[in-house]
Amino acid sequence: MARNQYGLQFVMQGMFDKAEQHFVEAIKLNPAFSEAHSNYGLLLANIGQIDRAIQQQKEALNINPRYAIAQFRLGMILGRNGRTT
Repeated sequence: MARNQYGLQFVMQGMFDKAEQHFVEAIKLNPAFSEAHSNYGLLLANIGQIDRAIQQQKEALNINPRYAIAQFRLGMILGRNGRTT
């Protein structure tokens, strides 16, 4: 959980490389941590890696289909990029 929080802090500071390292580590430590997948996906979307961002949001939803934040983020990423899937 701490790695995910560090990732979020680095995102807020604009330190995207460091944020990515922490999200990846959080996912390695707990592959079923849907929040880390979703946060990582949001980071990826913000740096233009849309396909990977979508993949992370979908993984978060595979883990927890009722995770509303991941549902919202997936919809936003798809919509902003003129996609439906």
